[in-house]
Amino acid sequence: MRDAIERFVRNGLRVSIFYDPDAESPRTTCDNLSTMVCKHRRYNLGDKDAEDPPEDALAVLPLFLYDHSGLSISVGGRWDRWDSGQVGWAYVTRESAKAMGCVGDRWDVNANGERVIVGEWDRKALEDSILREVSEYDDYLGGRTYGYTVETRAGEEVSSCWGYVGDLKYVREEACADADGQDNPDAEELAGRATYAAGGAA
Repeated sequence: MRDAIERFVRNGLRVSIFYDPDAESPRTTCDNLSTMVCKHRRYNLGDKDAEDPPEDALAVLPLFLYDHSGLSISVGGRWDRWDSGQVGWAYVTRESAKAMGCVGDRWDVNANGERVIVGEWDRKALEDSILREVSEYDDYLGGRTYGYTVETRAGEEVSSCWGYVGDLKYVREEACADADGQDNPDAEELAGRATYAAGGAA
C-alpha cells in the first residue's frame, strides 16, 4: 500500500493524495505547441531524437538537462559542466501554431489610430508557450506527478483520479471538488446519531 503525502476530510469523506509514479508523459498525453528534440546516451527524452530545428521555425529555444539525483530540464537555470549540458531544442513550426489555433498576424494601432500589421507571428508569445511546456515536462521528469482517492470512513473507495503533473494546489482543489460532489454513505448514519443525541438530551 502506497503512503499518502496528504490526507484530509472533506464532505465527511477521507481524501488522500499520493505521488503517481505511473503518470504518463505530457509529451504523449497532451496537445503540445512545441516539438522537443533531444539526444542523450542514457535517456529517451522529448518527442524525438535531436536534429537541427527547421529553418522556418517561428520560435526556437535550447534545452538543457541537469542530471544529479534526478533529472531536470529547462531552457536555462543552474548548470555546471559536470552534471548538465544542452540536450536539444524546443521549437514551434508554422504548422503546429496553426493547429493549436495561434493567431498568425499581430496587429497594433499606430499614432493615427489605424490598425497595422506589426509582425507575422508573436515570437515572444510562442516562446512563453515553450517555457510553460518545458516547465510541465520538468515536473514530470522530477516526479511531481500525483493522484488522489476519496474514501468513506470505512475505507471504501468512492472515487479517484490519477495522472496529474505539477501544481499540487490544483490537485487538492480537484480532489475537494470531487469529494463535494459525492453522496456520502455515512451521512445518513451521522444524521441519525445527531437526531438520537438531540432526542436524548430533550
